[in-house]
Amino acid sequence: MADKQRKATAADMLRSLAVIMIPILLLTWLLTNNLDDYPVERVDWRPVADVARAEVDWPLWAPEGLPEEGRDPWVPSRVSWLRTGDATVGGGASPRNHWRLGYLSPDKMYYEINQGDDRLDQFVREVTREGTRVGAEPIEGREWERWESRDGRTQSLVLRDEHTATLVTSDAEFIDLQQFARTLRAS
Repeated sequence: MADKQRKATAADMLRSLAVIMIPILLLTWLLTNNLDDYPVERVDWRPVADVARAEVDWPLWAPEGLPEEGRDPWVPSRVSWLRTGDATVGGGASPRNHWRLGYLSPDKMYYEINQGDDRLDQFVREVTREGTRVGAEPIEGREWERWESRDGRTQSLVLRDEHTATLVTSDAEFIDLQQFARTLRAS
């Protein structure tokens, strides 16, 4: 009895490979196609800051003089105010009054200001991502502590007083973080 099956050729293998690869390449293109860069949604942080200022007896920090319009704007992209006891994102109650303001820099680096008024050591650990103190930095006549996250990615500047801790945090270098911190004004 003669073998009636045809022997596979290189052309058959190429056709089979094409049948497999074309859908894979199509899916890869569809899922990884870089869409146009969508602008970050700008938030109006000033009304939230007004509410926070009215409810606490400590000065609230915010940047002053950053260009928020024009060619290379700093875009305010996140703002929140939590009172002690308010629900947090995780569902628990906030252990402190917590002011948060975030900006996206012209070079697309995110900077965030956090202020809290209770359980300050815990607050600093949370915001610095379990960081460690790596030095100090005088900025605008105040002694700021330098902190770095465990993985070395996130830098923070921490300013403490009797009742509050103010943190400026970013994945930027300390020099850039210092320049941002110099724009902060208390009100």
